[in-house]
This record gives sequence, C-alpha cells and structure tokens, in this order.
Amino acid sequence: MINNILSAASLIMGSIIRLPYTRNGIQIAPFGHNAHLSAKQQEMELEVSWNDDYLMVSIEEKYMGRTCGLCGNYDGQELNEFLSEGQLLEPYKYAALQKMDDPTEICPLEQMAVSNVPHKKYARICANLLNNVSSSCNVSRKGFVIRCQLDMQHCRNPGQINCTCATLSEYSRQCAMSHQKVSDWRSSDFCCTVLDDISRNRTCVPIEQCPCTLNGEKYYPGDVMKAPCRTCKCETGQWSCRELPCPGTCSLEGGSFVTTFDSRPYRFHGVCTYILMKSPMLPNNGTLMAIYKKSGYSSSETSLNAIIYVSSQ
Repeated sequence: MINNILSAASLIMGSIIRLPYTRNGIQIAPFGHNAHLSAKQQEMELEVSWNDDYLMVSIEEKYMGRTCGLCGNYDGQELNEFLSEGQLLEPYKYAALQKMDDPTEICPLEQMAVSNVPHKKYARICANLLNNVSSSCNVSRKGFVIRCQLDMQHCRNPGQINCTCATLSEYSRQCAMSHQKVSDWRSSDFCCTVLDDISRNRTCVPIEQCPCTLNGEKYYPGDVMKAPCRTCKCETGQWSCRELPCPGTCSLEGGSFVTTFDSRPYRFHGVCTYILMKSPMLPNNGTLMAIYKKSGYSSSETSLNAIIYVSSQ
C-alpha cells in the first residue's frame, strides 16, 4: 500500500518534492494560489485543487453512484447518503462515519456547539450582500447565507460586514464557474485593497490590478491559460476558470463546510483523517482522504492540514 501525502508543503512519502511532480499516474502542480492534483490513466479520472481553506474535487459523470466519503455518493439525490435505517443523520454523525482511526489515536465524536447556530438577525443583511454579488446567479444561496451569518456572528466586532469577504468571494467564484453573471461588488471601503505579494515591490494595489501565478511564472490581469477541462483567465489576482464538460465537483471550505457531488451542503467539526472519496473506479482502486487538525482553542476551530491518496500498488 502506497500513501501519497499531499499538503500545502507538497509532501510525498514524508519527503519535500519540487513541483510540478509526476509519478505513477499522479500529477501535482501549483495552479495560481492553489495546489492541483490529478490522478489519471488514459483520461481525466480525479482532479483536486486546494489552498489553506478551500478544496474542490472534480470527477466525471461515470462515477455517479460509485463513490462514498465526505463528498457523498454522487447519485443525484441530496439526502440519500444521510439516511440510516430510515432516519436522517445529523451532519456531524454522517461525518463521523468517514473518520479513520490510526493505531495512536481514536478520533472523538464532535458535535456542533449550540453557539454555532447563526443569529437570525443577520440573515437579511447576508441575503442582500449575496444579491449584490450576483442578483441572478443560480448557485444555491442557502449555505452561503448561513456561512455569512456565522462570519458576522464570530467577527471580532460582531455585525461587521467586512468579516464576510471570504464567503462572498467564494460565492462569486462559484457563480463565475457556473457561467453566471457576477457584479462588480467590491468597493474602495469593502473587500478591496490587497497586498501584491507576487511582484517584487510587494505594494498594496487595487484588487483589479493583482497579477496571478502559475508554475512560478507571473501573469497579468487578462492573461488566459488553457488546460484540460477548463479555460482560465487572470482576474483580480486569481484564476477565473471556465469549466468545460467535466461534471461532478465536491468542495470543502473553511475547515468545516462540505458540498457533496450532489450539491448537498452540510457542516461538521472534527480532528481526524476522513475519507473524501472512495471508488473502485479510481486509478489502482484508490482512496482520497483529508487530514483535519485543530487550528485554535475551541473544538470548532479546525483546518485542512493535508490530503492523502492511497492506492493499491
């Protein structure tokens, strides 16, 4: 059994590697501010992109009904994997089924704290903020409204809308990836001035002037890069990608939010190794897993630490 440990530091078998990396059908390379993994044989089988607080898994439609893990069974139904003996499981109980204990650690059962239920008073504000990002986007807003409410609730100064920038940015990205129109929602005093840490002078610039990086190379706003299953354009310091026909995506965001292949959003907290996806159709009967560790004092403050791809060869 071979364990390929892939973290932000790009570790393989415990050794630091140089990117891009290719071996045994596994390819890893930087992609903008993200890391990108492909596990393929003759065609695209599995693609994973991630950074400090975001992860997306992409698979083809032929995997429908043949996956399991945090990302779900990809059968087109939101709740099927959450049913057990006719009862609907709470998200933390469903997540607990994906834990993988090891000889030195048994993962505790983590329940969602009552304090993590969002205050209703922020719901209307958050709905308006999302509407400002895009009034016509067909990406489901329900989960983003909840995340926005929690952003405002746990902000250093509760109720400050600038604490919602990460959630609004992710909603904007998902709308753009779905080919939906996104408004120019940032302003001079809301979610805009950023540090250009790509250029040598490291100055603060308007976000629309931010460059992008790919494989260590600098690209300017408006530059376009083409890759299998996507065409990407450098916009506001990030690669805005148009996905070509490669259906099936699962995302993990912010250390606790999951959206399954079937677009079922849920939330959990835990410090453990979880199965993201397991399928006999993956190369070498592979299993994709994620390691979560504590990132703060409370049990709800966790973050993605590494991903693991286990193959039978």
